[in-house]
Amino acid sequence: MKNINLTLLIALLLLGTACVDDIVRQDDDNGNGDTNGDTNGGLEIRQDFNTYRGTAASLPDGVSVTWDDSRIENPFTGVGNLNTSDPDEAYGGFAAYTSGNGDYSFGIRERAPVDLRDARLFIEITNNTDQFIFEFEVSYDVEAWFIGDRRNRIRLKYDDDREHPESFDEDIFSTDNPSSVTTPGTKVNGSLAENRTTISGRVDVSELQRDGDTIGPLAPGATGWFRWQFSNTDGDEGSMRSGLAVNNISITPIIDE
Repeated sequence: MKNINLTLLIALLLLGTACVDDIVRQDDDNGNGDTNGDTNGGLEIRQDFNTYRGTAASLPDGVSVTWDDSRIENPFTGVGNLNTSDPDEAYGGFAAYTSGNGDYSFGIRERAPVDLRDARLFIEITNNTDQFIFEFEVSYDVEAWFIGDRRNRIRLKYDDDREHPESFDEDIFSTDNPSSVTTPGTKVNGSLAENRTTISGRVDVSELQRDGDTIGPLAPGATGWFRWQFSNTDGDEGSMRSGLAVNNISITPIIDE
């Protein structure tokens, strides 16, 4: 009887360890955090881009991009390293910016060194619950890594129809270049506080507008997309664009218990 109880106790302890491990593990095998909106029994998404290397093949799951493909076939330019990369060869298009410390950011710089235009970064989220989702808590960093003649900005939008990107017509947040450096042609360290800013807030997607009509909540089984768009800012002039990055994205739905 004692042996049976001991065996049962060991089994219960092992089961408890496995259950705790399942609960606390929130990163996938690549360290990307939750992807594609269906982990942890919920929808929380976190993305730090630390496995991204400025290539299509290294895009994390649930992450996609669009651009004007009539201008260029491949907009990816690899790693833009603060310490070693030449901005005339790297630091442009869709790049992975890094200061060489092992952390990477999703970098965007239009027009140079490749003719990237209409650059868009998407993260998809699918509602795998039985409830309509009206609101999300959203947080992300905007970083500056290269200073151009134009300051540029990053605009966050949302829609439930990725195939018609013009329908993403309402800015949720608009963030200007966060660096105080103004000398064109200067590389800066986007991982430092003086060259980055964190944007966060609660977003009611049901109140956003598309062609004058509200989009509505994200229905059970439906997929929506958050989109980060590289744009000019007010007063931008000159040809050289800045290199900006998006990093440390967190998207959490607000679901009633």
